[in-house]
Amino acid sequence: MSAGQVVVLVTTKQTFNEVVNRFTRQLHLYGGLFLCPFLLIFAVSTIQLNHDWYRPPDETTTTVALPIPAALLVDVTSRQVTDDMTFEERAAAGQPLLDHIVTTLDLRGEIAGAGVVRNGRTMLNVARPGIVQRVAVNVRTQEATITELKQGLFGTMRYLHLNPGPHRQPQWIGTKAWGWIADATVYVTLLLTLSGVYLWMFIREERKSGIAVLGAGAVSFAAILYALMLA
Repeated sequence: MSAGQVVVLVTTKQTFNEVVNRFTRQLHLYGGLFLCPFLLIFAVSTIQLNHDWYRPPDETTTTVALPIPAALLVDVTSRQVTDDMTFEERAAAGQPLLDHIVTTLDLRGEIAGAGVVRNGRTMLNVARPGIVQRVAVNVRTQEATITELKQGLFGTMRYLHLNPGPHRQPQWIGTKAWGWIADATVYVTLLLTLSGVYLWMFIREERKSGIAVLGAGAVSFAAILYALMLA
């Protein structure tokens, strides 16, 4: 290989490294800036949850008429039908009634309720960021009492932190979308971590101090985890 070819290879490699480093720096910088608001939501809500900071929500109650077709009530109000049912069977029988309530009252959010009727009443909760609605339906008088709890900004962040969560599969499209955003936040955070390590490796004068800080962080995490396991 001639000297000219060696020079070309070295120059090409240097140019490639410069392009990769520049791209990584920009990705690290602008990705971090873009991610700031999402990380702030989780940071503030974590402090709230750790210290149980909670402001009572603003509460309003309204009662509205709720016409219910008789066909929807046969399988959920007749004692001859429901007495021999398990709870799961009652919930399945009450699903059409639940769907009717949600559609008629135009309820939007995560629905918690099985449509099971007891003593002429059925209950359900509807939750979305910042608002929780508790709906009590009297199938005899065909009225619905809706208690709406407005939780404000911090309550909204608390909701976003906890949902969708592992406790149940999301039903509302808003919760599903937020789940995708939360996943994306984690992936971008991992990308920022890797890009930060990559950039640090190319700063020779910072390698020793970086190793010391990285090691201190790893040892601290291991020590805290070990102490918690023994507690």
